[in-house]
Formats: sequence, structure tokens, C-alpha cells
Amino acid sequence: MLAPTPTQAETQPQEDQPSPKALHDHADYAAFVQHAAQAGEDATYELIWGEIAQKPMPTQLHAEIAVIISAHIWFYLKSKPIGRVFAEANYRLPSDPMNDRIPDVSFVRADRNLPLVEAGSAPYMPDLAVEIKSEGNSYRELREKAGYFLRGGARLVWLVYPNVREVEVCTMGEAGQMSIVRLTGEGAVLSGGDVLPEFSLPLREIFPPLPTPPAPPADPVPPATEGADTP
Repeated sequence: MLAPTPTQAETQPQEDQPSPKALHDHADYAAFVQHAAQAGEDATYELIWGEIAQKPMPTQLHAEIAVIISAHIWFYLKSKPIGRVFAEANYRLPSDPMNDRIPDVSFVRADRNLPLVEAGSAPYMPDLAVEIKSEGNSYRELREKAGYFLRGGARLVWLVYPNVREVEVCTMGEAGQMSIVRLTGEGAVLSGGDVLPEFSLPLREIFPPLPTPPAPPADPVPPATEGADTP
């Protein structure tokens, strides 16, 4: 199935500016996360412009969409072993001590010859990052995350909006600005571009099935006939 022409394309200004409340660096963040784990906390934290922020607790819908996307990429990689797919892996740039980001799903190509990180954060950005909107996220927040990944070296970001059944495909445009193409409609198809060549995923397979419309009455009222009694 061919993907339809996207319904909207837009260019976003640079939004990922450091927060004036930035107080913590990566060392503080690593110590905080270790302490939280030792305390038995069941939560995930990111470092966003110096602020240690808890990721919204995923709902079943959020978790199911993450599994669906990662599973489709995993099966794609079984026939085309060009990299690895990850769920909620940490990424940071060595030159940036104020950020440590955790996309819901990510992909790293094998031709970058990067070792599998077994402790701490990967010191680079993934080739593909996927963020799924939760109730605790704003659209601006997700687009800021996409901009950060792309400016750090990611080549493709998918922003998934379950509430409206849409996906925004984000890439780096000219002059360092983020270009966004919105896919909407049950017939739309998500493409992996040159990051995941020949990968495609229909939007209807990402989101839960739409409710079935009610069936017409089994015994409809017949039309009135001439000579029939009327009230």
C-alpha cells in the first residue's frame, strides 16, 4: 500500500532552549537515578535542560503502542539486520551535561559500529527516536524532544499522538530547523525512510481498532401502505 500525500507539512522554529531553572548536570542525575532505584521507586526519570523530570506513567494504551512499533521494527530487522531496536534506553551527548533523554522506542544502525551499552547512558543520539504522547505531555514538549534528538545527531523522529490517531514525522530541514510532516487517516503509512529502508507501518496497525458502528435494526418499521389504518 502506498502512503497518501501527508495532510500537513510545517517547519518548526528551534524550541529546545535551556531552561532558566537548570540546576543539575549528568553526575547529579546519575546519582539521583541510582538512589531512586535503591529506594525501590518504580519510576523513570529524564534530565531535561538541567531539570530531573519524571516521565509520565504509561497507560496500557501507551505501552501497547510502544510494543507494536518496536515489534514491527524487530521483525523487520530479522530479515534486514541493519541495527538494534530498544525500549526506553538512555541517550546523552558527552558535550552536553544538562540532558539525558529516554525515548519510548529507539533504533541505532549497525554501520555506526557502536558497542552495546551495558551500564549508564549511550553517549550519542539514536538514528530513530519514537515518542508517544501521554496525558502528562504537551505537544510543545514532544516537539522540543524531537528537536533535541535531531540537533544531537538523530536522523528521524516519530511523534505518536494516540488521542487523534496521528503521527508526526520529524527530520532536520535546512538552516537547522525541524521539518514536520503529519500523517493522519486510517490509510496513511509510516515509512522508515533512509534510516529503515523499505520499512512501512500502516497507522491503522499502530492504534486500537475503531469501534464498529451499530448495526441497523433487524426488524425495521415497514413503510405505510395505502389503506392501512393510521393512528
